[in-house]
Parts: sequence; C-alpha cells; structure tokens
Amino acid sequence: MIPHFIELGKRPRHSFRTTACQGLKKFKSDEAFAAIKALAATTADDMKGDGTTRELDESSARGVRQAAVSALTECPHPDALAEVWKAADDESENVRLTVLHKAFEVKSAEARKIIEKMTEDASERVRNEANRYAGLLAKEKK
Repeated sequence: MIPHFIELGKRPRHSFRTTACQGLKKFKSDEAFAAIKALAATTADDMKGDGTTRELDESSARGVRQAAVSALTECPHPDALAEVWKAADDESENVRLTVLHKAFEVKSAEARKIIEKMTEDASERVRNEANRYAGLLAKEKK
C-alpha cells in the first residue's frame, strides 16, 4: 500500500499528490514519513505540466504543501510534529494556518512560541488567528 502512495506522490499532478498525502498519513513507517516530508517540500518545478502557466504550477505546489503539512499533523511518526513546525515559515498562508491550528491544539512551549511569532505574520488572516489563539491561551493560564 505504501509504495503505491509513494509513486502517486511523485506524479506532477495536484490530485495525485494530495491523495498520496491522505493515504500516507495513516502510517508510522519511516518510508511513509519520508514521502510526506518530500511532498511538504513540493515546488512549482515539481508540478510542471499540472497547470497551463507557472502561476498555476505555483498554486498547485502550495496546495500540495498544505495537504502534506495537514497530513503531518495527523501522522503517527514520532518526528512528524517537528516537520509541522518547520513549515511555520512557508510562503503559503494556508500552510502557515495549518501549522498555527496544530500549535494551538498541542499547546507545548514550542507551539506557544510559534503562535506568538505568528502574531506578527505578514498575512492578516494568520495574524488575526494567532492573536485569537494567544488570547485564548492567556485566558487558560488564569
């Protein structure tokens, strides 16, 4: 099963790669984890041919990275959470929001630092959500 999803994840199509993310997230193996990590690093060059323009290839790559980081938030591999945190600086607002939501769920010291950092994010959506989470965390401390 895992080799099938790994091969699917190598194809330059958004739908194939996101399906691979969904399939691989269930497995704890190093092999599945490595494949999701690779998908989380998808670039527009990896997606050549998915869209008719470079802009569409970039959009597809952002979508694949978001699907991969989302898969990592559910992945049982012991190193998955560390990979989620690495995506906190992704250029995609949706990827950063996925990281932010996981950080609020986890609430560890590291997660709280990520939330605090994101209160100054370039994206208004990310900043607003980070500020909301920071406020909720402050209320929980009382």
